[in-house]
Amino acid sequence: MDRIYIDELMWDDENMSKVAQHQLTVSEVYEALVLDTNRTASWEDDREHGLRVLAMGTCESNSKVIIAPLDPVDEAEGIWRPRTAWRLK
Repeated sequence: MDRIYIDELMWDDENMSKVAQHQLTVSEVYEALVLDTNRTASWEDDREHGLRVLAMGTCESNSKVIIAPLDPVDEAEGIWRPRTAWRLK
């Protein structure tokens, strides 16, 4: 299976608000999903939410494990838009 390339996350008011509702910051999500070299990401076709990438990584600065569904903006360039994000532990 090919590794999904994540280099940049696109933010707008809607997804920043959803992340904040889960007591996370944009910086924490970036650290976990872009900078964590051990993060995982795979395509999933959810009956309720449709086709998306589900990515999970750890924020090195505070050890938060973060999971987020991502929509492709430019998959080849590694640009994704988080739908939301939440902390697993």
